[in-house]
Amino acid sequence: MAEECEEKVRKAEEYEEKASETVAGQEFLEKAADTFKEAGDCYKRYGFLEKAIEQYSKALERHLKLGYDISVAKDYEEMAFCYKDIGETGKFEELIRKAAEIYVNHARKLSDMGNLGSAALSYVTAASLYKKINEKALFEEMLSLAASNFKEWGETWCNEGDYEYGVINLSWAAICFGVLNDFGRAEEV
Repeated sequence: MAEECEEKVRKAEEYEEKASETVAGQEFLEKAADTFKEAGDCYKRYGFLEKAIEQYSKALERHLKLGYDISVAKDYEEMAFCYKDIGETGKFEELIRKAAEIYVNHARKLSDMGNLGSAALSYVTAASLYKKINEKALFEEMLSLAASNFKEWGETWCNEGDYEYGVINLSWAAICFGVLNDFGRAEEV
């Protein structure tokens, strides 16, 4: 079982070595990052949480270098849950906050670009992370932003005549408002 994980680590190191030796370095660095993450998943599955954290940290380092924000957030999440499982709640909360902040920043960028549906999904992800660390005010704020984005996106699609996609997004807005116990706004949608 641990041999399977160690093989993934060796493969990731091979990709990283190729990244520095070739013109297509970014592609190999991506493969190295993804394979370190797979190694972390493998160690986590077998209960070797410290080794999992080590591999997720290596993936994180490469994802940061590549500028892959969402992958960075996912690495923080994976590490956070390992820390939670070994009883380090302070580290768990710190990493969950970092991941949530990345999703919030990502959502704001998407919203500014007019990609309201994807922005809403990022806000929902941030909300769920804040809920895991009992940050009620931030949970509610993110869920409210998600609901507003879903609502606006749904209305846009309905105005364009795509009622199916519009109604789906309006339904998600109503669900978010319902979770927030804002039934007046949920009924309005």
